[in-house]
Amino acid sequence: MIYLGWFDAPKSASDTVEAEFEAKRLADGLFLFDTEAARSKLYHALKRALPEDTPLFVALLTDEAKFKGLADGSLKWLRSRTRG
Repeated sequence: MIYLGWFDAPKSASDTVEAEFEAKRLADGLFLFDTEAARSKLYHALKRALPEDTPLFVALLTDEAKFKGLADGSLKWLRSRTRG
């Protein structure tokens, strides 16, 4: 499953999240996550990994997203996980 996640935290926290999770950074604080975990499990794992009181948003993507101007390779990363 692919999730979209956003949080407002220092770059060091973003680096940690990117390294610990199957994640693709789209922009500062904006990530795609590839995991079989339920949304709640991912949310709580991120919550524990981030500084206390960090704003956090996690949503399941049910269809391929459309976007432009984000990190290089982002659309390729997403398509490699959503197309057969």
